[in-house]
Amino acid sequence: SMLPSDGHVRLPMNGMRLVKINSGQVALARVNYLPEQWQALAEAILAGKLTPADRYGIISDALSLSRAGYMSTGQLISIVSSYKNEDNHTVWMTVLEALESLNAILEETQENDSFKFFARSALAPIVGKLGWTEGSDESHMTKLLRESVLHAMGSYGDQETVAEANVRFHAHTQNVDLTHPNIRRAVYGLTAKYGGKDVFDIMVEMYRKETFQEEKVRLLAAFGKFVDPDFLPTVLEYAFNSGEVRPGDFIYVLADMGSHANGRRVAWKFLTDNWETIRERYSGGGLKMLARTVSSICSGFVRVEDADVVEQFFKDHPAPSATRAIAESLERIRVRAAWYERDKDAIAVALKTE
Repeated sequence: SMLPSDGHVRLPMNGMRLVKINSGQVALARVNYLPEQWQALAEAILAGKLTPADRYGIISDALSLSRAGYMSTGQLISIVSSYKNEDNHTVWMTVLEALESLNAILEETQENDSFKFFARSALAPIVGKLGWTEGSDESHMTKLLRESVLHAMGSYGDQETVAEANVRFHAHTQNVDLTHPNIRRAVYGLTAKYGGKDVFDIMVEMYRKETFQEEKVRLLAAFGKFVDPDFLPTVLEYAFNSGEVRPGDFIYVLADMGSHANGRRVAWKFLTDNWETIRERYSGGGLKMLARTVSSICSGFVRVEDADVVEQFFKDHPAPSATRAIAESLERIRVRAAWYERDKDAIAVALKTE
């Protein structure tokens, strides 16, 4: 049948409580429900009653709808907490994306601590279930899931997970007990996040000796995880100016640095202070390096003021090869800022009740 002019189809539900539209996620459509229907879906997820495709579809739709302002983020938070018993890798990747999106808008606000507490409680059951040690008959997906949830748990501030990552890192670097490659990204990332110069020095040594690109990338990503704003410039200086990191690999450091508030702010200052060098180094070549550099640093900001600062800088310092990346970054920042402003009260309430 023809879609109405606004592209929305409204179906009368006549008192049916549990309804899941687009079963198996076959259509490229987002589905919104009434609050009590969302609540019924959340209960069905918690009870393990829906297929993985539908569990994935619900969290994916809820995240998009909240971001766009079609449903309250309070409702999204309550839906996220219904995935406590989830163990499907694909579903969890979207739950983690929802947590990460919420973290991005709350990171520099007064809700930061209560959000991180909420995120840890959402992750605790799966982290407890998977632990740190691989079983002999595990699927590849389970291995990937372990690393992702451990990394998330530690980055939301779980002390036990961070302590374990540190123990494993030091055992690994002293060749006492090598960390399995499947969890190295989490071990390195968490050790860096809560570490300082001593950790960085060890990682630089590892990086110098390393011949495997995959392992080098893990270390570069960890470089981007340091959070001490007084120490971050040292990391950038090494990655950009030591000559030991290939220009094309600098992006791995920036991508992780851009994913947290301190990193992003220090990296932005670095970008603006070294703009001429960066522009010259990254303008040529088919890799769109300048565009990737700009997006890595800028697209994570959340405040309207930050969008204005970024926009003004590039008005004064045109970067033709990054025009689209700049426009997309500004759009992302403004969508996030609007999302937070619109829903901050509902978020505060939901975090108190969940």
